[in-house]
Amino acid sequence: PLFQSIDFCGIRLKNRFVRSATMENLAAADRTPSKELVAMYEDLAKGGVGLIITSAVRADRGWDPHMNSKGLCFDDKGMIPAFREMVKRVHGAGSKIVIQLGSFFRYKDKVAVPFAEALDESRHFLTVEDIHHIAERFGEAGAYSRESGFDGLQINAAHGFPLSQFLSPCYNRRSDEYGGSTQNRSRILTEITAEIKRRTSEDFP
Repeated sequence: PLFQSIDFCGIRLKNRFVRSATMENLAAADRTPSKELVAMYEDLAKGGVGLIITSAVRADRGWDPHMNSKGLCFDDKGMIPAFREMVKRVHGAGSKIVIQLGSFFRYKDKVAVPFAEALDESRHFLTVEDIHHIAERFGEAGAYSRESGFDGLQINAAHGFPLSQFLSPCYNRRSDEYGGSTQNRSRILTEITAEIKRRTSEDFP
């Protein structure tokens, strides 16, 4: 069965082999896919993997842990041609490709946190206004991704980054609509997803 085709979230895959998101740190200086990264993904596709999930792509370069990051970023419409070329090369080699939008790490030049018990100058407590802005940035990146030809989109809400902290009652002790119940703690993710769907379409996986 590993070699049989399958419909996965509306994407027709030629087999069941998936290259999961893995950080390569191979972005070009402008944070678009470098020649080395495109060649790597093309080699994976030529090797027969049915689906490639990119490494984390920030919807805003200001969200990176540090300014010298070599991770991908997709926060400007002018970056679409570079990402579209990568998608074209992967498709040409017979595979599908999904973009992973990575969680924010920093916000307003400080470490972003869903909840802060004490004032800490190194951390930024995310307000409701901040959360709405974050969802908008994810939505814009989603629209750029759809226009670039990606087959789908994955949101990284793991690894202890702020999105996963929102989900955890250990980290998230907010008293507003983004804290408390499971529904409230996951609200930021449902709003991000809704904003991406609004800017793309309901049939974009």
